[in-house]
Amino acid sequence: MTKGFVKIIAGFLKLSLALSISLNLSANLDHYYLHPVGPTPSNFGNTGIFEMPNARFMGPASLRIAFSSSYPYEYTSLTASPFEWFEATYRYTELKNRKYGQAFYSGNQSLKDKGFDVIDTRRELKHDISALSKETGDYSTTPISVIKDMKRDGYVPTVKSLYSAATYGIIENVYKEDIDLYSVQIGEQNILRL
Repeated sequence: MTKGFVKIIAGFLKLSLALSISLNLSANLDHYYLHPVGPTPSNFGNTGIFEMPNARFMGPASLRIAFSSSYPYEYTSLTASPFEWFEATYRYTELKNRKYGQAFYSGNQSLKDKGFDVIDTRRELKHDISALSKETGDYSTTPISVIKDMKRDGYVPTVKSLYSAATYGIIENVYKEDIDLYSVQIGEQNILRL
């Protein structure tokens, strides 16, 4: 081997060693997205990508206002997600290249449309308890883990069985005036009694 070639190899090895020690080369998604990537609005306002909805809901108690323009459509939307399993979107659409009607009564007004979408995923997320059998008894001191196991097995305690008679007594005393007022205003038969 020639001296020049040995110098090149030695230089290359020194450079490789220096780079491997001094640089921590890594490709990580967090380097590109400095903030957490969450659910984003589609063109229509509901959660999704472009014109395709997806299963990523916003967090509970979230509200979003979105504006989207994709000629000839212009969307303005308001989306609310009060629960992890529910999303409602009100959408107002304007079609820029279509007139509302004949010029003699609509003038220069473009065509508009409104829409309302509701997505309820209780059944998919196992929040729906309407199909489960209801059990009576005293579950007022039952740990929540046991109640979750009951739900998994296909039955749940009734609402009344979750609270003791003493708890009912306290609630009736605290809210007596409200219950009396509602009885007069909306009628005794319309008040939910447990």
